Amino acid sequence: MKGSRVFLGKFLTKVCLHVIPAQDPGIMHGPTEIPPHIAADESQFRDWRFCQKCQIYQGPLTAHCNDCKVCIDELDHHCPWMSKCVGKGNMKWFKVSQQCCLQQHAFIPTIDPLCF
Repeated sequence: MKGSRVFLGKFLTKVCLHVIPAQDPGIMHGPTEIPPHIAADESQFRDWRFCQKCQIYQGPLTAHCNDCKVCIDELDHHCPWMSKCVGKGNMKWFKVSQQCCLQQHAFIPTIDPLCF
């Protein structure tokens, strides 16, 4: 039973490591001007800022990644192992991969205590 959980965890981790880099992390391509409905509302306008490198306006949770040289919606971090940002578009798969890794490390010592 525990062996099948470890196998499933390893399998899902490998699937995630192929899916995450293939997905768009949430690259922003605009707007180059603040939308009129946001410009009219000063409370929303304060959260927007201009990215000098991409020449676009960033929303409240958007940030520029210096490694990828693009703005990412809801940027969490740039992953050096995948050479890809983790953002709004691939966060779900990143969380699945994290859970799989945690489960593997929780079950492996119970199966083979000498492996650590």
